Amino acid sequence: MDRIDEREIRERVRRAVAEEKSRPLSVAIVGQTGVGKSSLLNALFGTTLEVGDVAPTTKEPEPVRVKGARGHEIVFWDMPGIGESATADRRYLELYLTRLVECDVVLWALHADSRSVTYDRNVLDRLLDSAGEDARRALVGKITLVLTKVDMLAPPPWIFAKERKDGFFAPSAELEARIGAKADYFEEAFLASYAEWFRSRTYDDCGFSPPDDRFEVDSGHVVFNGHLMAEECERLSRKHPEFSGVFSRLRDNCRVICCSSAFRYGLAELLSVVVNKIDLSASGRFGKVIGRVEDVQRVKVSEVRSAGTIVVWDIRRDRKVFDFLDVDF
Repeated sequence: MDRIDEREIRERVRRAVAEEKSRPLSVAIVGQTGVGKSSLLNALFGTTLEVGDVAPTTKEPEPVRVKGARGHEIVFWDMPGIGESATADRRYLELYLTRLVECDVVLWALHADSRSVTYDRNVLDRLLDSAGEDARRALVGKITLVLTKVDMLAPPPWIFAKERKDGFFAPSAELEARIGAKADYFEEAFLASYAEWFRSRTYDDCGFSPPDDRFEVDSGHVVFNGHLMAEECERLSRKHPEFSGVFSRLRDNCRVICCSSAFRYGLAELLSVVVNKIDLSASGRFGKVIGRVEDVQRVKVSEVRSAGTIVVWDIRRDRKVFDFLDVDF
């Protein structure tokens, strides 16, 4: 009898695992018109959404089902009443909140060439006001704030590091400093405002021992209650160097990620943060969708000349091979 029960239990577990792996990955994206939501999703997941595919004309969240580059189904949810209307009524807010909490991934996109967070903060405040404590923590913990279109920031140039037939983009030192300042501003003005609802989580790979009561260890994961700022992360790492990797990952969950879909810049960093945040039950499905994280930033050399004001640097030969500004029009 015990053996039969054991076999039945194993079979149930096997079916449950198979069913979980076959479910589509669900991704919610929030943002106003013009922030590049479709382009960001295409760049991240290898999909072919047309501009406007994730912008339903009604206030009801509607799914867009597509196949990722590796063939696994992805369901995208746009929150039209959040991104386009500051006057969405309460019944829609409750609907949005439910959908956002249920999704595996929540990306909140803002245009990098902006300093205004008032509208987006008002929207998130209204969502949280309609939620209970558990839902608030679940939503805030899932949100990854993304600054899009950083390739549009000045001054140029961007550098393309060429490796045979492809390579990757990186900003010049001056531009990198400006991008970093943008990220710091939006973190302080937006994310840090919701510190009381933050629960940052990462895997425990070092036998983590909580240094204070802000930390919890749960089923192989480390949880930090609050918004872990850069200075505090550095202080903790100096005091407990054996746990520096955990502190660094928890800090990553609290940062603003700067991206360019056109240059595929910052996408690997964004995916790493998302992987760190998702539930264990979704991790297998996420892996099926994205493949190797490091490949997401590769750009073919043939695509580079149309990309804008850039410098191409040949890593193998250690020399500049192309500067857009040198081209005689």
